Amino acid sequence: VTIETECSGIDTQVYVLREMRVPYEHAFSCENDPEAVKTIRANTKPDCMYDDITKRDVHSMKSVDIYVAGFPCQPFSVAGKQQGFDDELGRGTIFFKGFKYIRVHKPKVFILEKVKGIKTLHQANYVRTIIKILAYSIIYISTSSNIGLILLN
Repeated sequence: VTIETECSGIDTQVYVLREMRVPYEHAFSCENDPEAVKTIRANTKPDCMYDDITKRDVHSMKSVDIYVAGFPCQPFSVAGKQQGFDDELGRGTIFFKGFKYIRVHKPKVFILEKVKGIKTLHQANYVRTIIKILAYSIIYISTSSNIGLILLN
């Protein structure tokens, strides 16, 4: 199984595979927090490390079986300003970088982190847009409070 993680903190999903004794290849990670990058490099050792999801070339990246992304939650969370795709710091559009990877490489499974409030924010328009963009009938959602548990939403 090949896996990659983007915007996923310390790569907890890779730890889950290891703990479950699933043979895996950690193709790459993408994380911009320097402390998280140190942890990733020390513990999960991806083949390639990207530090900016907005600057990586999707077409030159390796295809994987499992694509995992924990996009910035502030634009969509009930705890943030709820600016969605129009987030003043540009975090709301990070979703589209992950979607591009999914469209180009078509992983067997993709896991996107659930953000509290995204299903109801702006009358669920963001969720509908996300589903339409993905053009998949099922979204798998990983919740950080239940690491390793994949929920059908």
